[in-house]
Amino acid sequence: MTRGLLDIWEFERGCDRHRAARVAKECLLPPRFRALLLRSHGDAVVIQLAGDQGPSGDRSAIFYVERRGFFELARREEWPPPPGESRMRVLLMLTACPPR
Repeated sequence: MTRGLLDIWEFERGCDRHRAARVAKECLLPPRFRALLLRSHGDAVVIQLAGDQGPSGDRSAIFYVERRGFFELARREEWPPPPGESRMRVLLMLTACPPR
């Protein structure tokens, strides 16, 4: 893991979570995307996508966040790019699934 970035895997909601966690923890499949953790509060994390990859867009998907467990998408926001860049900033709020 690069400092500050988290690997994130995407799974179907009905998947076998024990198997999905093993896939992620042992890196049996590459992560779907990487993100920078911006904030963590209770059952929620706010992350900013790093790179061109992101979630598939399947609203029922769940995500295994490296070292943090399973989450679901609560909100997605797009922000203008920082000065000198052309790529929009994409922020995701994920909530623990199931809630803790």
